[in-house]
Amino acid sequence: MNDAKEILIIDDENDIRTSLIEFLEDEGYTLAQAANGLAGLEYLRANPHPKLVVVDYMMPVMGGEEFCLVCKNDAQLKTIPIALLSAACVADNKLQEMHLAGVIDKPIDIDKFLAFVGSHCRTDS
Repeated sequence: MNDAKEILIIDDENDIRTSLIEFLEDEGYTLAQAANGLAGLEYLRANPHPKLVVVDYMMPVMGGEEFCLVCKNDAQLKTIPIALLSAACVADNKLQEMHLAGVIDKPIDIDKFLAFVGSHCRTDS
C-alpha cells in the first residue's frame, strides 16, 4: 500500500492547520502537517511526495515565499503543486516567481478551497 499523504498543510497557526485537516479528512484525503516551511521541507525530503502542498505565506522560521523558492530550485521538489495560503496582499511578480498552482485567500472560503484541492487531488481510482 502506498502510504504517501495526498496533501501537506504548512501553517504556523495550529487552529488553521487543524481546521483544514478536519475538513479535508472529512472529504477522504490523507494529510500531513508542518508548523513552518523548514519543517515542511524536512517532511518532503523524508517522505513520499504529496499531490499538493498548501503553505501559509507569513510564518516564522521559514515563510511560504522562501519555501516555494527552495522547492522551485530543487529537482526533486519542483514538480509538486503548491498553493499559497495568505491574508496578505502579495505582489503579482512575487507570485509568478514562486510558480504556484494557486493562491487561497484568508479568510478561507471552504467550498472554493475544497474545489481547488479536488482539482489537484482526484480521489477517483
